[in-house]
Amino acid sequence: MATAEQIVHVSEFTNEPFIDFAKAENRSRMEEALKKVKAEFGREYPMWLNGKKVTTTEKRTSTNPSRPAEVIGVFQNATVEMARQAVEDANKFFDTWKRVPSQERAKFLFGAAQVVRERKYELNALVCYEVGKTWVEADADIAETIDFLEFLRAGNAAIGRAAEADADARRAQLPGVHSAGRGRSDSAVEFSLRDYGGPGVRVAGDGEHGGVEASGGFADDCGEIYRHPF
Repeated sequence: MATAEQIVHVSEFTNEPFIDFAKAENRSRMEEALKKVKAEFGREYPMWLNGKKVTTTEKRTSTNPSRPAEVIGVFQNATVEMARQAVEDANKFFDTWKRVPSQERAKFLFGAAQVVRERKYELNALVCYEVGKTWVEADADIAETIDFLEFLRAGNAAIGRAAEADADARRAQLPGVHSAGRGRSDSAVEFSLRDYGGPGVRVAGDGEHGGVEASGGFADDCGEIYRHPF
C-alpha cells in the first residue's frame, strides 16, 4: 500500500496558460530573461553518460539562426562508441527503472513540470535565440512541454491508483474484483489531450492482469497505447 507521501493526486488535465505579453510586467520579465540568456552566450555544456559529466576534444556549436555569428552554446561531439555505450547503460538500468512504482514516476514528472514552469521566461528566451522564434511562439513551445509532463504525470498517478484499488479488492477478497481492478470508475481511467486532438490513453485493468492491462507505457514501458475517439 502506498503511503500518503507517495500518492500524487490526479487532477483534471488543463493546458498550461500562455503568458499575456500585453501586460507591461510580463514584457519586462521577458526582456530581463533575454538579457540573462544573452549574457551566457558561448557557455560550454557537458554531456552526461551513465551519471557522469563527459567532455570531448571535438566540440560543436549552436548558433542564432537570425544572427549566425552569435554562438548560443558550445556542446560536446559524441563518438559512435559513446552513443553505443549510452544505449547499453540505459538498457541495463531499465531492469531497475521498470520496477519503480507509477506513483513514484508521477512525482518525478510533477517535479520536472514545476522546474520548467519556474524557469518559463528563461526557457522562452533560449527558444527565441536558439530557434529564432517570436515571444509568443516560444511561450507556446514551453507551455506545451509542461502540458506533456503534466499529462504523463496524471497517467502515472492514475495507473498507481488503479493498481492499488485492485490490490485492495484482492486482499479483501471482494466478489467484484474484476470491476474494482478497473480503477475508481465504471470502466477505465481515461485521459486525453482534448485540446490537442491527440491520442488518448486508456488505463484499464482486469483481475487477471493486476489492474493495469493497458498501461500506455507508463507503468512498465511495454504496455499498449489505445487511440481513443473522443
